[in-house]
Amino acid sequence: MDMRSAELEKLIQKVTDQVLAELDSNKLVIDSNDDWKLYPTWFQNMVSADFKCQSSAKQDSSAILLCLSRLSLNDMLAISNLVAINSRCRKVLDYIVKGLPVWVVKSEGDYLKQRKEQRYAVYKKIEHSLGEVKKYGVSFISTRQELKENISIVKRQRQIKIPKHFVTLGEIQKRSNKGMDLLNRFEVPTDLAKEWIAKRGDGHEY
Repeated sequence: MDMRSAELEKLIQKVTDQVLAELDSNKLVIDSNDDWKLYPTWFQNMVSADFKCQSSAKQDSSAILLCLSRLSLNDMLAISNLVAINSRCRKVLDYIVKGLPVWVVKSEGDYLKQRKEQRYAVYKKIEHSLGEVKKYGVSFISTRQELKENISIVKRQRQIKIPKHFVTLGEIQKRSNKGMDLLNRFEVPTDLAKEWIAKRGDGHEY
């Protein structure tokens, strides 16, 4: 490998490392619309172990779900009709339209606890609206088990979209010296790495 190729390989490796680091850090992002302190401690601990949490004040296009510590009855009813009556509803609808999940850290029962004070028709309307927003991708989370189940769902959905990682010649040579597999699943060699592998006659096709 001449000096120019070596310098190019180092540059490719540096850019590749930066890209992969960005992909890893943003792979699972919760866009929090509230102060993180508003969430229960158990929720904070479980979520922090799996997601990079950020405030919606700095909207990131890589955010994969919206998390809310509260959602009023009026907001929920509006969203069930796909109507935005305030900024919170607009943000929820934005995620819904994009097909992204929304987590509300609240029990469904909280919306129905006034049943004795409500007319039957009103109660049924609220119950129906809850069903509608759930169809849209809104999940109500009030227990550790519910959170665990929703985290698993998000992880499964994200695994479908695993990007291919580029591997440079330097990394390929290191793996070769250690007797390791040259390429793993979802990895693609750079042009120089591909040429080096071809010269070795390993029979790989890319």
